[in-house]
Amino acid sequence: MAELIKTDGSVALVEPQNGKRFTLEELQSYVGGYIEVVPVPPWDGSRLAVCDEEGKLKDKPLNELATLYSQRNNFGDVAVGDWLFVDRAEIEDDEDEDDEEQEFADYFGDDDEDEDDEDLPV
Repeated sequence: MAELIKTDGSVALVEPQNGKRFTLEELQSYVGGYIEVVPVPPWDGSRLAVCDEEGKLKDKPLNELATLYSQRNNFGDVAVGDWLFVDRAEIEDDEDEDDEEQEFADYFGDDDEDEDDEDLPV
């Protein structure tokens, strides 16, 4: 379960619509723009914060609670806009990554299989 920290100081617990992982569209709707993913304590990569990567450029309002959290934990300066704090498992799917890697290899081929490359001059 993720925590949505809004600029009005409210905190809401939110879950992915599919019950497992947030889609890119869901993340973008929570933060109101293109996402930026920021590692947060406990620094082992298990927790992440998601915010609008252009929040400061858009002059979004200060998020006092997210700013306090980021400054106390030394991972950021001033937080603007709504922030979503998630477990890594809520936004990443290792199976999807494996599928994408396989699709890439299938599309572009595997360099190791092409033995004719050895005859090309360097």
